[in-house]
This record gives sequence, structure tokens and C-alpha cells, in this order.
Amino acid sequence: MFAIADLIRRQTDNWAREQHESAASLPGAVLRHMESAAKLRPPQKRAIESYLWLKFEGGNKPLADIVATGKLTDRRLAEEYEYTTHLDNYSPANQFFIAFAKSNGLQQLEREARDNPKRDWDGDLQKLLGDFPYPNRIFSLPMGAGKTYLMAAFIYLDLHFSHLLPNDKRFAHNFVVFAPHASKTAILPSLKTIKTFNPEWVLPPSAAAEAARDIRVEILDRPAAAKKSMRVNNPNLEKVNRLSQTYQRGLIFITNAEKVVLEKHTEDKGWLENLGRQQKANAEKRNALRDCMAEIPNFSVFLDEVHHAESSDKKLRQAVEVLGHKNNLLEVVGFSGTPFSKAKMEINGQMIRYQQLQDVVYHYPLAAGIGNFLKTPKVKKHEGVTESVFVKSALTDFFGEYDITYANGEKSKIAFYCASIKALNEVVLPAVQKWYAPNRRGKESEIFSYYTKSTEGARQYPLPAGALAQFHHLDSPHSDKRVVLLVAVGKEGWDCRSLTAVAIPRKGDNGRTARNFVLQASCRCLREVTAAEEEKALICLGGGNYATLENELKEIHHLSIADLQKGEKDGLPVLVRKRQLGKLRYQQITRQWTVESERGKFSPEAELKKFQLAAFIKRHHYTPLKQEGAITKKGRIGGLVTVEEAQADAEFSSPITTYGDFLCELQQALWNKWTAAELSQNYGEQLKRIYKQFIKQQKWFSAHPKGGEEMLLAAVREVAACFAEVREYRSETLHDDTEIALLEWREGQNYIAWGDGNFLPSVSKSEIHKYHNRPNRLEEDLEDETTDPQDLSFNYVPYRFDSNFEKNAILSMLKETALADYELYYNGYTHGNLQSFYIKTPGGRYTPDFLLICRHGGNPYRKGQPSSAAIEQILIIETKGMLYDDAAFQEKEKFVQNEFIKRNPHFRYIKFTDKDGNNKFDIQKLRDEVRQWQGEQ
Repeated sequence: MFAIADLIRRQTDNWAREQHESAASLPGAVLRHMESAAKLRPPQKRAIESYLWLKFEGGNKPLADIVATGKLTDRRLAEEYEYTTHLDNYSPANQFFIAFAKSNGLQQLEREARDNPKRDWDGDLQKLLGDFPYPNRIFSLPMGAGKTYLMAAFIYLDLHFSHLLPNDKRFAHNFVVFAPHASKTAILPSLKTIKTFNPEWVLPPSAAAEAARDIRVEILDRPAAAKKSMRVNNPNLEKVNRLSQTYQRGLIFITNAEKVVLEKHTEDKGWLENLGRQQKANAEKRNALRDCMAEIPNFSVFLDEVHHAESSDKKLRQAVEVLGHKNNLLEVVGFSGTPFSKAKMEINGQMIRYQQLQDVVYHYPLAAGIGNFLKTPKVKKHEGVTESVFVKSALTDFFGEYDITYANGEKSKIAFYCASIKALNEVVLPAVQKWYAPNRRGKESEIFSYYTKSTEGARQYPLPAGALAQFHHLDSPHSDKRVVLLVAVGKEGWDCRSLTAVAIPRKGDNGRTARNFVLQASCRCLREVTAAEEEKALICLGGGNYATLENELKEIHHLSIADLQKGEKDGLPVLVRKRQLGKLRYQQITRQWTVESERGKFSPEAELKKFQLAAFIKRHHYTPLKQEGAITKKGRIGGLVTVEEAQADAEFSSPITTYGDFLCELQQALWNKWTAAELSQNYGEQLKRIYKQFIKQQKWFSAHPKGGEEMLLAAVREVAACFAEVREYRSETLHDDTEIALLEWREGQNYIAWGDGNFLPSVSKSEIHKYHNRPNRLEEDLEDETTDPQDLSFNYVPYRFDSNFEKNAILSMLKETALADYELYYNGYTHGNLQSFYIKTPGGRYTPDFLLICRHGGNPYRKGQPSSAAIEQILIIETKGMLYDDAAFQEKEKFVQNEFIKRNPHFRYIKFTDKDGNNKFDIQKLRDEVRQWQGEQ
């Protein structure tokens, strides 16, 4: 199934790598910290990468806008879906529909997309993605992946970046978290775990502490008081009012949709008159709460279990819509483990049906969690037996194979999901007690029953006092309960890690079960306790529930029970072919700066008096001309006109139009060390003079080829430099002797994430499971495809590349006879368990793409021997697309050529740039370099 999430993942992988290596990148600092903290699971880390890409690269815009601007469509997509020859004719939205139609087997739509590029594909895209009046996106992770903690991570990240960039509308200052209808789920209590999240998992300690000081979590779960009550008439409204008037950022309100949604939303309140007295009072209370929450500044909405919002119950989505009417809503972020919902839309008379929610921006499949952070289950089928026999078999299996005391002291448990309270007390409980008599005599206190007082039959079979408290503390080393009997509870939101088995005896009394009940209940026992790869679970199904689980898995997760039992890793297993390539010795070069002295007395006022914007303009001079013309069959015609004639400033939206704007931008450039009021009070005369200079030069900024806003803010930063004390520094160059085990995989089972699937040897996504069962097949494929005829490379398989240019480069190099006595390894894929070679530079870490290794005696692997000779020389081979050959990279490159190689003469460097985007590698240039290298050796 082709999805937006796949396109975002393609872009995110390379972007995250670039940010990670850039010392000046704000998201890069977060990514580096998360890697060093190593507290997040892989799906959480990748979801955060996608979240940051949507914020920084996508501008926090609606998905349809991101697609329409071309950020998700590129030449790689065109090559994959075979429309490169007509690429210039297709808009990004048009390209999206070609890929969407071909991937989903929609032949008529594919023909329409290829043959009719002038159609309003942007409008069709809006319909496909929901056409919401706000940015809407869904993160899909299975139960147990840590969705709630991921939600908390997003909150802390937004608070962190909104502190650094206070006027940036991409980042929220406050948050509203919605759970589905309270009577349907038990999600609301679990959302309180946001309070327990440690922000140092995603932010450095100082930034984490700063964000944590801002946060105030409030649960809006109090019922409104009766009309004549002496208590506060609407305690939820009172909370929101009090806190929003006291604090402007860091507010987190957690509630159910029905607390704020109206029965009808309209500015005309005449409909209220048709309600009864009590109905009218309740509606007005919700209306007041809604209006109050809509006034919260710069807030985002998080929807837990968002698939409820897309089902027939629309209360979640209604609640969001009525909150957004004051234009303070920045985005809506949904979370779901089941991103599948049947939907349809019409395009040019053709009805398009699809099952996956199209605004999913990140998806981690259920099967991929098995053995990673979910227990591996065994599903047992019990058909044609009575419930008492079913209970006996389930208990025998559980205590025979799954009687476990975990490392944290918790004991394994089995839960029986009963059809009714009557069935629990009259059928299941007697059967459990009967089995206990000969098998666990004297331990009957381990049996525990729980259901809510509102469940039908609860009055006839009342629970003992303290049952609710025991239910909430089942997942504790102090709990002695082992067999848990439940009715209408314990599905979504029940987080009991020590639950190791579930048993569902039969369907409900009416012969049916609630939609997805069997799937939800079955998955309750899969949560990891301490080490999922070593933990197992048991699912016992009777009365037709096995077939129900098979159907629900297929419909919701596109899996079978067999897939669930074996799991599916998120990517390909790494097969190590060449171990211990040898030690690589070199010197890292770093500079250490120390303050030597201060020159004279420092005065910002004096520096501001000297500031002249004209000096900035002179340094950034450009010719104020642009070309206008038309495209004809004979080419471009037209001439040069002046900026004034072209009215180039018409489209420029300056961030500085008032003196207040200027002070706010200066405050931000000064990292909020001074407030706007302090700046105006202390330096108002000088700053007003400078502000007038900015206003006079608006037209100059508007037409600047580097971008008006970018240059204007650069000028503001120069004003901010007037507040920097003048100091003299002494620099000291440090040379650190470094030794690494080159490209060695650390111990443990390793997997390479799927990403965009750009592998050698080539592997389709549908074939991944084959390689988990037979990892040696990867090496067989490598040999069958004769990818490496001289055995120069592949210390591990598969290699995964970030671009087709890299892939084409290595395919060309591996066949080159001039390299027969060398070894060529791919160093560019950054992975936590692979010790890649990197160089420290002032602009951040630089990780080369390829390493051509020279040893005494040539390539030992051609002789069928492991390497024992020392690495003598290395040629660094860099491949770069024009888009990424920017100033930041060129700064690193200059350091490698001018500084690093001088200190490390056994290294050489060569770069290949893909100038025209055709991914052709200049093998002749490499031949010439190698011949020269050989002559010098």
C-alpha cells in the first residue's frame, strides 16, 4: 500500500543524517542527544525524526501543501514509477497520484494521472487527505511501542523549540490531549503517564529542565455540577480559566471529547431554545468550556487512538473543529495502532476505495514489534469444546509453560475475557476453582474478578471492597493475583506488562463480539516486561474466535496469525561477511578556544550609534535586475527589467513592519537575554534610528536573490552583535591520536531499517520475511547477481544507500579492474551498531561515503584469506548530489582537504558531484586518481 509515510521516510532518512552531522543544526542537536541518551525505542526515534522533518522542512504545513510544493516527489520516485520522460509535464500532486494509483492497482486512475496532467490534481489531493482547515497528521505505532511517551516527547520538543524561536508558528506553546469517549475506553488514566516522562530522553539536561519548569498537566475529567449545586458549576471550565489567565505556555489539558463538544456547533444560538431546561444548561456549560479552550494561545491538539475519530463516532473530530474557530490551533497530531479505515472518494467519475488512513505520516507495523518490544505469542485454537474444558486447557497450558517470575519481581498472569458477568460467575469462575482444587490447592487467593459497577449484572454479583485498587495494581511485584477474570474492561489502555496470557472462551450471549474486540484483547498480553526478545506469551481462543482474530488481523494490520507468531523485523538482518577489517589509526583535529583578555570598557549604546545598515547592504550588493519573458516553441523570449518595474517587492511579506516587530526580532536574535521593553527603555533612541533604516530599505530586501526575509534577519543579527562584548581569544589546536576497529559490527542481532529500500543486493519489501528465516540467502543473492565479482567489498550485506547516485557509484567501482588490489567499503550508512569512520570538523561531524583501502600485499579476500595486514593508505570517495553540495558541506570538505589530510598523509580525498541529476558516476575520473595514487605509492 503506497502511503505518504513512505514518501516522508525517504526524505527523513537522509535529512536526519545531514542534521546529525551539522554542528549548527537545532534539530541535529536533539538527534545527537537522543542517540547518546539511547533511551528511545527505534520506532519512537524514527517517529521523532519524521516529526522534526515535518516541522523544519515541511514548515508544519498541511500534508497536501507539502506534497504540492514538491518536497516529497523527486527523481527517484519518477524512476521507480517510470515517468521520468514526462517529468517536466507533471505537477508534484500529479506525480503523487501516478505513484498512488500504480501501487494500489488502480489502472484507470493511473491512466488518468499519466494522460491528463492539466487536471486539478491539487484539489484531488486535498480531498484524499481530508481537506482539514489545519495541519493534520497521524503517527501509527502498535500497542506497546510507547505512543504515550512519544506524545510527551513531541510536547517537550515543541516547548524547547518554541523557547528558542518564540515567534515561530511551527511550534506549539500549549496542548490539548483528547481521548475517545470515556464509556468506550480506559485510555484517559493511562494518559496521565505523560507526567512521568523524563525529558532528558530527548533533550540535553539544561534544556529538559527549562521545558519541565513550564509544564502543567491538568486532567479535565470532573462532571459538571448540578444546576443548584453549591460547588463550582463547571470545575473543568474553572481550571482552564484559572490556568490560562496565569500561564501563557506549557499548559497540557487532558480530557474526553464529550467534555467540550457541542451537540450542534453554530454561531447562531437559537437552536438552544429548542432544548429542555437541563439539556440547555449542559450545552451552555460545554459551550463555555469550548470557547475558553479555543482562546488558549498557540496550541496543538493530540488525539489518542485517532481511528475512533475517523469512524462513525465523530465526536473527537467535532471537538477539534469547534476548538479551532479562534485560529489559535497550530496542528492536530493523532496516534493509533490501527491506521486502517474503509473510505472512498470520486475522481473523474471513478470511485476510489482505500482502507488506510491517508494522512499517516509514520507507520510501524505490529509484526515488526514482535521480539523487539513485544512478547512473541503462541496462538492456540480450541474449537468444539465446552467452556469448562476450555478453561481447564488454558490454565494447564499457562501454568505448565508460562509460569514465570520476571526479573523485576512481577509474576506472570492470565486474563479470561468473559462474555457477561453471569457467564463469569456461573461458568468460568467455577471452572477455574475446580481446576485449582487439585493443581494449586490453597492458592485460591490468586483468582481475581473485576468489572465496573455500571456493567449489566454487577448489582447481582457485587465485587468486594478494594477491587478497583487491586485492578490498578495488578502490574506490581506485590500483587499475588495470577488468574484475572474480566467483563467489558481491559482492552484499550490497560497497561499490564506482566499479563502473559489471554483466554477468550466464546462469543457474546448474542453470538457476536464487538468489532475488533478479539484482536484488542489478544494483544493485551504482548507488552514487554524486561527483554521482549526472550519473552513469550499465550493466546487461547475458543468458540470461533480464532477465525475472528485471523479476519481482524487481515483487515486491520494486513497480517495472518502465522505472521503474528513469528513477527517481522523492521528491516533486513545484517549478515557479516568480513570480520575484523583491521585497526584504522589517524589523528582527529579539534580547536579549543580560551578567553585571553577584554579590550576596554564595553558599551552597547556606543556600538549602536556606530551601526549603519548601508555597510551591510554594501557587503551584500546585488544587481537589481530580473528577466521577464514567455516560453515559446523557439525558446525563451523577453528582456531584463528593473526591480522597480517588475514590482519585485509585491510578494515580499516582511517580518518587520512596525517598531514592535523590529524589537521582537532583535530580542529573538539576542536569545531573549533582553526583553523588547528593556531594549526600548535602555536603547530606544539608537534602535528607532536603525529601525527607520530598515524600513527605507524594504524594497532592497524584497528583491535580494538570497531571499528577502533571510537577508533582513541576517541584518538584525548584525544589530544584535552590537550587544556582544569585544574579547580576544586564544585558540589551541589539539591532535587526538585515534584508533578504531574499521566498520566492525558490535555484538548482537543487527537490522538495517527498510527506509526507501535502496539495497544491494536488491530486495523487495514483500520478500523481507524470507531473509529473516534464511539470512544466508542475502549472500547467495549477492553471488547470483555478480554484484562484486572481484570480492572488493561487502563486509556485510545488505548495503543500504541514501541515493541512487551512491548505488550507481559502487556498482561501477566494483567492476573496475584497476581496483583489483584494493578493498572498497561503504562507510556512508550511519547505524548505532556499526563503527563508521568519521572526521571531526568545525562545521560538525563528516562521515565519508566510501573508503578505498590499500594494504601491503593487496586484497587478501581475493586469495580467500581473512585480513591480517595493516591498513596502509585510504582514499576517501565522496558522492554528492547538487542539492546537498551546499556551503555547509563545502566547509567540511575544505577542512578535510586543508587540515585533516595534512596531519594524516596516508589519506587522500576525491569528490564526485551529480551535477545534472542523472546519477551517472564518472569512472574515468576515478581511474585517473587511482593511477596517480599508485604512482606515488
